[in-house]
Amino acid sequence: MLIDYHIHTRLCKHANGVPEDYVEQAIKEGFFEIGFADHIPMPNEYDPENRMTILELPEYINTINELKSRYSEIDIKLGIEADYFPKYIDYVKKIIDENEFDYVLAAVHFLGKWGIDNEKYIDEFKKRNINEVYREYFETVKKAAETKIFDGIAHFDVIKKFGYKPKNGYLEIATDALETIKENDICLEINTSGLRKEAKETYPNDEIIFKARELDIPIILGSDSHNPSEVGWRFRETIEKLKRIGYGKLCRFSERKRSFLSLT
Repeated sequence: MLIDYHIHTRLCKHANGVPEDYVEQAIKEGFFEIGFADHIPMPNEYDPENRMTILELPEYINTINELKSRYSEIDIKLGIEADYFPKYIDYVKKIIDENEFDYVLAAVHFLGKWGIDNEKYIDEFKKRNINEVYREYFETVKKAAETKIFDGIAHFDVIKKFGYKPKNGYLEIATDALETIKENDICLEINTSGLRKEAKETYPNDEIIFKARELDIPIILGSDSHNPSEVGWRFRETIEKLKRIGYGKLCRFSERKRSFLSLT
């Protein structure tokens, strides 16, 4: 059965269509369950062009909850993509604690003031040592996992979005973060949006997924849809790959409680 746990809405200011369009597309594609996980509000100086405001959060929650009650043929979950940024971790935790999300995905979009997945700042990769960039990124992911306030880690290696990668790979650099995810019993998202980007592979890549399976880290699937046509983007081939690697089940959530669904 198909589940997509990473769908956005127009409130993030860079997605198209209304939430009903995404639901209808998921039904058309035969999905059993979907989850909206739009970008969490942050203080005004933090990336305001890519997220809802705190005043729009009730609209987001009410919209998804209304869809839950309206569509009986598909299960719809209320999630949130919550930025991990040390300066604002208490702010984020307060929003999480005050609202009844079904699940919360951690995401690292910034290293200091640098928006690593924002094409406006792509030239920054040319100014830095790529190995050191990856080390700093995965150390930040590790710290996100250590907070114990998230249910999953979104797009684990999104740092590769624009195709900048260490020449000798980065499994060794990423392993400490993976082990921390396991230690804190957090899910790892297999995010197919990387297949639409310069990275040309899922987040994370196959080598990382093999290591995650070796560590017995549970997984969820997400398309990172910003357009209804992207719902479930290349999920069927990704599921077949996951089964070859040895995964037999996906995580699902309700009211922050985790259960599992077979991939077979």
